[in-house]
Amino acid sequence: MSFIVFLLIHLGLVFTIPSPPSIIRQADKEIIFDPRINIEIPCVAKGDPPPKYTWTKDKRIYDPSAQNNRVAMKSNAGTLIITNPTAADQGWYQCNATNQYGTALSFTTRLRMAELSQFPYSSRSKVVRARRGDWVILDCTPPTGVPDPYIYWSVVGDSDRDQFGTITVSARVTQDYYGKLYILNVEDEDEKDKRPYACNAYSRRLLLLNQGELTVLEVEKVSPTNKAPVKLWTSEQNRVFLLGHEMRLKCIFGGRPTPQVLWRKIDGTLPTDGRFSTDSEGQELVIRSVKFSDAGTYECRGSNELGMALASIQVVIESEPYWIERPEDQNVGVGEDVSFVCDADGRPAPNKVDWYVNGEPIQSEFLTSNPRISINNKLLDVTNVESTDTCVFSCNVTNKHGYAWTNFYLNVLAEPPEIQEPPDNETKVVEGESVEIKCVTFGAPRPQIFWKKNHQLITGGRFTIRSDGTLFLSSSTVADSGVYECIASNKYGSATAKGMLSVKQKTVLQTKPDNQEMRVGSFVIFRCTAKADIGLTHLIDWLKDGHPISYTDSVEKFNILNSDVTRPANTSKLFIGGGRFIKDPYDQNTLKITDLQFEDGGTYTCVARTEVDEVRADATLVVQDRPNRPRIDSIMCTSGSSKNGIVPKVKIDWSSGGENNAKILNYVLQYNTSFASTEWFNVVVKGQKEVSASVENKTDDEITRLTLVRKFEYYETDRIPGTQSDLTFPLSCWANYTFRIKAVNRLGESDPSEIASTSCFTNPCRPDRHPLGVRAFGNQSNNLIITWNLMPKIDWNAPLFWYQVEYRRARKENEPFIPQYHEWTRIKVPSERNYVIIENTPTYTEYEFYVKAFNQQAGDGVSGEATEIATLYRGFSGEDKPGLIPQNFAMDKILDYRTAKFKWDPVLIEQANDPTNGMKGRLAGFLIQFYKISGNLNSQTELKTHKVEGNVSETVITNLPPFSTVRLQIAALNDRYQGEFSTPISIMTMEGVPGPVVNLRGIPFGSSGVKLEWEEPEEPNGIIIGYEILFQQISNIAEPPGFIQPPIVIKSRYELSRIVTGLLPNQKYRFTVLARTAKGASIDPNFVEVITSSAQKPSQTNFQVLSTFEDGFNLTWSTHNQINAASLFYIKYKKTDDIASPWLRTALTTDNFISLIDLERGTRYDVILVGTTGTEHNSLETDSNKETLKTAGTARTSKNVATEPWFIGMMVSILLLIIILINVCILVRERGGKYSVQEKEPFQNQMLSSESQGFDEYQKGPGDDRGIMNQQLVTGPSNMYFDEKQYHDEDDSMAEYGNGENGKFNEDGSFIGLYGRDRIQTYVVQYNQGQNNQSESANPGASKPFTSFV
Repeated sequence: MSFIVFLLIHLGLVFTIPSPPSIIRQADKEIIFDPRINIEIPCVAKGDPPPKYTWTKDKRIYDPSAQNNRVAMKSNAGTLIITNPTAADQGWYQCNATNQYGTALSFTTRLRMAELSQFPYSSRSKVVRARRGDWVILDCTPPTGVPDPYIYWSVVGDSDRDQFGTITVSARVTQDYYGKLYILNVEDEDEKDKRPYACNAYSRRLLLLNQGELTVLEVEKVSPTNKAPVKLWTSEQNRVFLLGHEMRLKCIFGGRPTPQVLWRKIDGTLPTDGRFSTDSEGQELVIRSVKFSDAGTYECRGSNELGMALASIQVVIESEPYWIERPEDQNVGVGEDVSFVCDADGRPAPNKVDWYVNGEPIQSEFLTSNPRISINNKLLDVTNVESTDTCVFSCNVTNKHGYAWTNFYLNVLAEPPEIQEPPDNETKVVEGESVEIKCVTFGAPRPQIFWKKNHQLITGGRFTIRSDGTLFLSSSTVADSGVYECIASNKYGSATAKGMLSVKQKTVLQTKPDNQEMRVGSFVIFRCTAKADIGLTHLIDWLKDGHPISYTDSVEKFNILNSDVTRPANTSKLFIGGGRFIKDPYDQNTLKITDLQFEDGGTYTCVARTEVDEVRADATLVVQDRPNRPRIDSIMCTSGSSKNGIVPKVKIDWSSGGENNAKILNYVLQYNTSFASTEWFNVVVKGQKEVSASVENKTDDEITRLTLVRKFEYYETDRIPGTQSDLTFPLSCWANYTFRIKAVNRLGESDPSEIASTSCFTNPCRPDRHPLGVRAFGNQSNNLIITWNLMPKIDWNAPLFWYQVEYRRARKENEPFIPQYHEWTRIKVPSERNYVIIENTPTYTEYEFYVKAFNQQAGDGVSGEATEIATLYRGFSGEDKPGLIPQNFAMDKILDYRTAKFKWDPVLIEQANDPTNGMKGRLAGFLIQFYKISGNLNSQTELKTHKVEGNVSETVITNLPPFSTVRLQIAALNDRYQGEFSTPISIMTMEGVPGPVVNLRGIPFGSSGVKLEWEEPEEPNGIIIGYEILFQQISNIAEPPGFIQPPIVIKSRYELSRIVTGLLPNQKYRFTVLARTAKGASIDPNFVEVITSSAQKPSQTNFQVLSTFEDGFNLTWSTHNQINAASLFYIKYKKTDDIASPWLRTALTTDNFISLIDLERGTRYDVILVGTTGTEHNSLETDSNKETLKTAGTARTSKNVATEPWFIGMMVSILLLIIILINVCILVRERGGKYSVQEKEPFQNQMLSSESQGFDEYQKGPGDDRGIMNQQLVTGPSNMYFDEKQYHDEDDSMAEYGNGENGKFNEDGSFIGLYGRDRIQTYVVQYNQGQNNQSESANPGASKPFTSFV
């Protein structure tokens, strides 16, 4: 390409120059138009000045304005618009674009009008008759059309002939390329209820449909017979297709069952690049965008279980002319030489090239008058061009399939120099590298280029000025840095431009990636670091096999770019991706590949890149994967011959498709047959292998020799060693085999190979074996049923196959031969049945029988039994209900509360064989039936059974109902019936541990309590004596067993609820309730998990007075409908008139009532009910409204005794006694008297006892030493409980609550039940944090946690 052509690439982006016309848009070579739609024939050209357009039609000048205003030309273009087109508009059109410098011609376009002719007329329907199973062809003579019409078949409705039901093409119903319909094996449904078939022609361009002759198909209702495939129609034996077009070949085979069609290329392979597919259920081969390599011979094979038929088609690929080198437009200066090459090829090859100038053929006269222009077939030369040589040339190359046409121009110019692309402001390069400083110029004639550095002319050495003006510098150094100036000049003037060159240090790698070997599905990490010039910024990038990797979120493994271009540093955002190829934006030195695929293996290159240089380091990644699919190279079949004793067999050779970096361990060879065309079976190889070898001493004729003894074992396997590449193995007779193979390595199996193109067809022979799965039984007392597994067709070995059953009654020992019973009876059974029923047999009588396989080879007429020796089977006829009843059924001993051992009399052979009272069948075992007839409350009667296998006389039953009277009875069993039960016996089972409680539920009670409720176990297994409650705080459902808290023991079976308080708020607890009998607690208890409520101040609860008596009150309250009810309550009280005295308080309770006692009669008290969330000092409390209550009775009145005589006398006596005591003390002290330690200890114990009280604010009230004071809280290491022994005296009675007065209770005596010994108790837990050890040391006598029994 000349210098001016190079300039034009850039010049067109900057300014326009005078030029001849060029066609840039034109019509297709053929246009088929619908006369109802306007036609547009495009023609657009460029040039300076803009070209003008003219048209020719059929090589004559065509004037659009002379077409009755139907034809117009678009402004600024040569595109024709034809309105209301007619047949007269058909023809060959060509567009001419002309300006002052020349003329360019478009393609010649053929304009054709679409049309669709009619079918030949027929006045009545044609009738075609066919038998079931035969093939039939329905003729169709389609009409002509432009373009060719689409032909299809439909079934016409009875009521309206215009309603079409399109026939769906299938493997059995199809049509050829000329419209005929083929039914490959006729079925009743093809008759379509006598509705006619119609052949239809449809024009896709005109949207027009024509219907042809009607055909009625009548099906003869005869028994269909299977038929081997026969060729009905194929594509022409010799077909020509054009390069790049679509190739379609079709083969139609008749037969029953419907033949399966397979394709192969005899002299090559079918395309593997995705261009190959099949249509019409495999009958049609489709190859898209055909190539020359697709030429050859193609074979279609139709096969079914009876045989196959073949057809071959020779395909030739030809083409229209196509360009090898197309001439290009050229802009040159005066005096230059120029050449144009017009090189095209095709099949058949074009004979010559036709040349044109400005639309006219170049004749010899033109060349004679222009001696500077010469033509040598494909080459046109112009020497020493002149300005008058500007023109448009054209060349045309033709063969029988079409032509290749192109325009190109020669443009002669005269322009002063102009620098179109000056040197960059700064060009950077690393030291030692070569550099180019561009200077793109334009001018005609071509300008001369000079370069200066720092005003000094550059000449020779490491500098070279190329023909396009570029300055080339090799092996740059730091001294080469500076300002460079480009100077361009010709005879019309000159131009200059400057740029700077900067030479930098090279980039070096500090850390290089390592080679790695990984498995598919794992991940790998490569790391690479680099150092660059201080004035440059470097970027780490990665290549795979020399191509850049795209780090994206796409599911693509990686994107290979079309060219190895350098990525600029400002595109770093592209490298951040979430796909399998991950580059950390904060650590660009690392490449991570996740979920490795085999294709990821290869060479990974770390590229440290700056704007001026790059440095690379390679690392190899080996990815191991399953093997590639192997290839079957050859198949040699031996069909076999039953007459000559030749066994059918096959020898298959194969080769590996690639190990994928993991050694192939073995191969799996597979086959399928026409009997199961969709299933693949592994070829099983039989052989022997040595399992041991030893040296033994053997004595022969008194001579001892050392002998090597080897032991072998036979094996069957479907794994062929990976070192083996061929296998010979036998085949079944009368079968059509196809094969494939898979390879196996340590990572798994490969995909199967392609199905081998060679199939094996074997001849019929006798069956190899008899049926398997043979058994005999009776479903009635007077019959014998013999069944077996149906043999698959692959084992028939011939098309005609059946079974033969031979049977007779077995002779007993010393029984005479009776022909009626002991002669063989033979029954022939069809191939589709797998049983025979022999009627009127004696009950449970032994028979001998054979089940054999027979076949008959086609045309032989002689039946043959399987070559295997038949097996003699034995079986018994049907059984009847046993008459035997087991005797002396009794319990031997009880082992535990659910288990007991039972025994009965053994059944003797004579008893079992008794025809009347015997088993009337095989003694299969015994059935024991038992049920509970009495027990504890809530028990239910449930019938259970226990089965015993065989003729035994004892058994152990392990699921008896505990603590119950159980009734049992036994019956004998044969294989079909159960005998009568024996006389029932009754036993009493032991008491056991109970089952789990029922309907256990927990409800939060305030913020520190939970109310538990449950029901008695469904299986009490004894007398329930109480319950245990276990609980612990948990953090998750997987909390290990083991309870932090001791159990709460309830001693009443009737108490089915309990409130547990003193828990932490907003915490999850697991509660387990176990029922207890005298034998122990439940072994499989239920549990419930409850989250306590959040810690909130409880709602206010006010109380009511139930009754008033002389020393107290009965109070009650309700928390119903309160959102945040308190879980514990106590009463605080004091005398109304005693303002300075502290408040007194009762013990905590969870009840909704309390008896406030030991008060003074006739006295007014202030009373407050306090609701609290727990026992902790920081528990939240809410007071009720203060109520002032007065006890019953009259208050005691006090007199002024100070003036009474008796009081004055008493005081004088006391004074005298004090004086005497003082004197005595003085005497004792003087004598050294001592005091008793025992007299002091009670006082100290009393002080210690007072220090161990529960609440600091508690003050002892009247009578507390009797009642309320005894309800003190006991503090342990982590909990606080009510001590029932302190809560009640051993002499607990109603007097405890009111000195025995009935005024404390309602008349109905309800308080007696509520406050008696059996009332509900409360379990209170105290969480003392940080005070446990201190309290223990300060109060060594404090009580420990204990269990409270109710």
